[in-house]
Amino acid sequence: MKLSVLKKDKHKLIFLIEGINPVIANTIRRYAINHVPVLAIEDVEISKNDSALYDEIFAHRLGLVPFKTDAKTYVLPEDCACKGKGCARCQLKISLVAKGPCTVYSGDIVSTDKKAAPVYDNIPLVKLEKNQD
Repeated sequence: MKLSVLKKDKHKLIFLIEGINPVIANTIRRYAINHVPVLAIEDVEISKNDSALYDEIFAHRLGLVPFKTDAKTYVLPEDCACKGKGCARCQLKISLVAKGPCTVYSGDIVSTDKKAAPVYDNIPLVKLEKNQD
């Protein structure tokens, strides 16, 4: 087995493992995915949606948007003093207001925490065809 680091920076590590069983390589991949802290949208409340997408599909798209933040400022809900009921230490509130016709992008998401923002601003979420309130 041979391990070579191809690229390493503050946020990314790219490496190549040669001569390894695919099962072990997949185990390493899954372990890394499960142990990297992630900030993601979990609960969505939609007050008005006149787009062509159902609320559930739009909520699913929001849940796929990756966020960046300082992970040290948050704790897991089950470890929080509020016992997961929701406070600023374990949850982040975001909002999205758009008026059509336009294409809504991930960069249109506004967070209460200025350090928390979508990783990419150009992910299209939905195309609004008519005026929204």
